[in-house]
Amino acid sequence: SSMDAAARPLMIGMSGGLWLLLAAINFHFRRRSLALLVPVAFGISAVLMLIDFAVVGSQPSMASMAFFLQTNALGPILGGLFWLVASNRLDPRSARAGFGQILAAWTLGGLLGAIAAGQLPSWFGIGAMLPVLAVLNLMAGSLLWQMARLSAANEDALPNETIHDEVKRL
Repeated sequence: SSMDAAARPLMIGMSGGLWLLLAAINFHFRRRSLALLVPVAFGISAVLMLIDFAVVGSQPSMASMAFFLQTNALGPILGGLFWLVASNRLDPRSARAGFGQILAAWTLGGLLGAIAAGQLPSWFGIGAMLPVLAVLNLMAGSLLWQMARLSAANEDALPNETIHDEVKRL
């Protein structure tokens, strides 16, 4: 609501360009270590949200544009990292059940997030969601980092035939 409607096409173009840059960086680093890329990407997202929170009171238009760029450019990359870690963690046989559980938790999280997004701004102002989102980014990054680390350890330590059994045990 604080962004001028005439600025939206430019912002969409800028977010597309930024996404291309971030995707190239992501591709470069993904080949090195997924366990390193995940916490760094989610940590950067959390820091950017806290910066948005710091300026939303004095410059709401600037914070709005920065948040728009961040969610449209970095959001798909964070989602892609999530699914990459999940698919690396689950073998094809256990992926069906695992992805079902992930989607159920995702749906519940979306419902709880919608309730929070509807209530928090009415009590504390629209900017109150930014630190909440920053904390959620840090939590997601931490959990995905642990999953990526376990996947890498399993691939290094176990032959391919026993990875399925190890995932079932966990």
